[in-house]
Amino acid sequence: TVSYLLESIIIKSNLLPAVIGTISYRWPQTTISAERTTPEAPDLQRMLSEMAAQGVNHCLIEVSSHALDLKRVLGIGFDVAVFTNLSGEHLDYHQSMESYFEAKKNLFFLDHKKRTAVVNQDDSWGKKLISKLKNEELLTFGLEPAASVRGEDFNLSQKGIELSVKYPEGRLTVFSPLLGMANIYNILASIAVALALNIPLAAIKKGITTLRGIPGRFEKIENSFGFNIFVDYAHTDSALASLLETVRHLNPKRIFLVFGAGGDRDKTKRPRMGEVAGRLAEMSILTSDNPRSEDPLAIISDIEKGIKKTGNKNYKILPDRKEAIAYALSLLRKGDYLLVAGKGHESYQILKDKTIPFDDAEVIRKILKEKKISSNG
Repeated sequence: TVSYLLESIIIKSNLLPAVIGTISYRWPQTTISAERTTPEAPDLQRMLSEMAAQGVNHCLIEVSSHALDLKRVLGIGFDVAVFTNLSGEHLDYHQSMESYFEAKKNLFFLDHKKRTAVVNQDDSWGKKLISKLKNEELLTFGLEPAASVRGEDFNLSQKGIELSVKYPEGRLTVFSPLLGMANIYNILASIAVALALNIPLAAIKKGITTLRGIPGRFEKIENSFGFNIFVDYAHTDSALASLLETVRHLNPKRIFLVFGAGGDRDKTKRPRMGEVAGRLAEMSILTSDNPRSEDPLAIISDIEKGIKKTGNKNYKILPDRKEAIAYALSLLRKGDYLLVAGKGHESYQILKDKTIPFDDAEVIRKILKEKKISSNG
């Protein structure tokens, strides 16, 4: 989301940006679906070379912990490095939150280049990072009084976010059509980076206001039934909690949640995700995400342990993801919210021996279309 916000801001300041991230790699005349968040080093260098040849002057890169650990971004002189937050994820690879943090921290210590560090003041790992930054130019963001780019007053509604921001040189008021508390932090991070790049305030405001949404990030599925249906990439317990808390602010009658967890990945987060669902959703439908080589029912069983801890018995197990979505849609009434989480922008599902086309948003639209035909007929 931060990369999309900054792309919009940079375009509004009449500059030419490129983005390399989880959803796609894109620059003028080129869009490539992302195989991984940060490409392998030779691919990344080739892309940067092509961008430079086409006149791109700002490249926004989502740098994954794997990319840092595997030295994919070595040799790139970052002018601004941003730390948003850290929560339990990829522990199958990093083994502990401490080593996960150490991998992320590397972004700020790759070389001796003088750069601006933009760090979330309100995040406990962000505070830890701030304590280790000695020679950097530092801009912190958040809602806490110590933040140099601080959200002072905000209003969250179904229309979006109104936000008043105090920064070292003054004050800025912005409106964004994006929804929820998490996006307040994304907007503050983007403003901090834009200020570090000396982008005019008018371009910052316009860039934030004109970005209407991000594929698979709390993406609303418009429909003629008047249902509130959203697709989101949330695939960790903290992201799921943030998503559900965002919807709680919108005064739903009931929240239905369809989700699973990826196979051959961090197993420790599964019961935590179940616990979050049990606490914050009225009804959960447990299904397959990308099971990969694992048994889908074994993954669901891990999630179920967390739900059972909460005492919430309102859940159903449907391993077939299309069936799970169709079942959830059949329960919806006006004022309810349906959240289909975990895959977001992904257009495929990885099963044991094959990868099949599967796009949550498209599947929802197709089922609703059939529902409309049958209700008319």
